[in-house]
Amino acid sequence: MSKFININGKIVGEEEAKISVFDRGFLFGDSIYEVTYSNSRTFVFLEEHLDRLWNSARLIGMDLQIDREELIDRLISTAKASNLDETYARVIVTRGESDLSIGTADFRQNVVIYIKPNIQYSSELYDKGLHLSLVSRVRNDKRSLDPNAKSGNYLNNILALQEAKLVGADDAVMANQAGEVTEGTTFNIWIVKNGKVMTPHPTSGLLKGITRAKVIDLCIANKFDFEERAITTQELIDADEIFITSSTKGIMPVYKLDSKIYAESSAQRPVTEALRKCYIELIQNHINSGTHSY
Repeated sequence: MSKFININGKIVGEEEAKISVFDRGFLFGDSIYEVTYSNSRTFVFLEEHLDRLWNSARLIGMDLQIDREELIDRLISTAKASNLDETYARVIVTRGESDLSIGTADFRQNVVIYIKPNIQYSSELYDKGLHLSLVSRVRNDKRSLDPNAKSGNYLNNILALQEAKLVGADDAVMANQAGEVTEGTTFNIWIVKNGKVMTPHPTSGLLKGITRAKVIDLCIANKFDFEERAITTQELIDADEIFITSSTKGIMPVYKLDSKIYAESSAQRPVTEALRKCYIELIQNHINSGTHSY
């Protein structure tokens, strides 16, 4: 069994993992989630991910019924049961089960933890990079649904990825209605121009990623020329280097945006590679600390 699921405190296999068709996460996307991973049996930046889970709950008016320490215990016990050294972990909290009315009430929430072997990206991919497409699908306006509520309502991202795949790209980057770059479908986006590292400001409408925050800290600590600001789609196209950040991918370079090629090897993107080395060291130091090990 390669996948382990914990439903409301009970660890089950894939075949036994079932949830009601009346669950609001299934019916309406009325749920929140977090994705993290473990390396060498240590969860990476788990406290930050849990902080964001609680913030997501606040943003959608959900008062979490599970205690933070209980959630950590369930995550650790499920990882132990998997006996995997490196895991991908998703924590999902739905508002609970109801009838077909969209009205909210004090339902009993469902908490699901999903553990599987972590995704292994090849060294060749980190050397060459991703092919992205700047799609026509715009990011949801943050006034409609704040992207910092990491919710199960993912159709905007799915349709953007679908559009990118149709033109042969690996993934998509979305802009907002003002033509400002926001983020990818599951990652934050960065550019380098004349040696300066830049990433879109949250006011453009994006999820403030955990890895994004760590890389901002690394830029400041290591005295990279850095700015967080609105970035136009033309500035993205005109960048010298492009890279993405996410929990599962870390810092991953981009070699192509639509038809424009930027760099096809690590030697051609010196700033991205310098930051990658800093981030890899940061991760190793965190793992060595043994925080949230199992």
